[in-house]
Amino acid sequence: MARRTRLLACGALLSTLFLTLLLLRDATSSFDQSHHPYDDFDTSPTHSVQAPLPVPAPTPEWCQYNDCLKGHWAARTPPFRNLADFQEAYKNTQEPIWSRAPIPSPSISGVEVTDEERKVLEEQRLVDLMNYVWVPSGKMKEWDPEEFVVQMLRTPGGLILIGDSISQQHSHALGYSLRAADIRFDHNPPHLPLYAHQGIHMHALRQNDPTTLRLLARAGVPESRLLRPIITMVEDHMLIHEQDIRKITEGLGASKEYYWYHDYKRVEGWEGFVEDAARPREGEEGTVTEDTVLVMNGGAHWSRHELSMLPAGKSDEEEQSRVVATYKQM
Repeated sequence: MARRTRLLACGALLSTLFLTLLLLRDATSSFDQSHHPYDDFDTSPTHSVQAPLPVPAPTPEWCQYNDCLKGHWAARTPPFRNLADFQEAYKNTQEPIWSRAPIPSPSISGVEVTDEERKVLEEQRLVDLMNYVWVPSGKMKEWDPEEFVVQMLRTPGGLILIGDSISQQHSHALGYSLRAADIRFDHNPPHLPLYAHQGIHMHALRQNDPTTLRLLARAGVPESRLLRPIITMVEDHMLIHEQDIRKITEGLGASKEYYWYHDYKRVEGWEGFVEDAARPREGEEGTVTEDTVLVMNGGAHWSRHELSMLPAGKSDEEEQSRVVATYKQM
């Protein structure tokens, strides 16, 4: 009897222990599946987060700045067969048409030719040269002379070029292109300021000309805008006075006794002239609203050759640094 009692007690104890372990297992499983406050913290190993790669800037549709000057020469398609083909393509009712490109003189080439032979050779040389065209590496807009004039009509002063022979070449090339499009100008009309100055060249659209009237209507500006130039060239080589140049160069070692032999072209008061050209006019407030375009150039004359008053240096680099210093002060 006593033995049986002990067995029952032992069985009860084991059953209790088994049930306890079973309950603990279920509780642990339930606990694991429930939300734990520490779950809000990331206990995984730390990894470096890479910043997003920058989005590349969109590629411009048109070539930019000096990239427009890069490219190669390519044969014209179709080629000019003769001088007449070339002159037809480049006809200009307001300008003489090129008829020849000079060949080397006998003193250089060592070849004697008659006048008639020279004429034939020079005509053919022009055709050969013009049978190549410049192909830029980037995409360039087609030049539209009429659109250019329309845009300039919407500005008070048009395009103003200030500088030396480089600026003059820009002005000549631009004027030739516009006249080739049968756009006619009056040079320095007497109602304009400084019209008699030899260093001022103002080109106003010829009033009552059919092309002028058509472009005026296209621009949507009043007739008063025709009184002022589309293109102005101001010949001023250094942009500042002799006294200013002396002050700058003497600060860099030039002699105060330097003899001034330079014949730089100068337009006194060009600053006020430009300011007046660019100011808005009464009655044009709602139409002539774009900015006047000013292109200044003086680099060719701010050179070691022209600034001969600067002292000689021990090296090219030293002399160049002085020229750069003068240009910065200008």
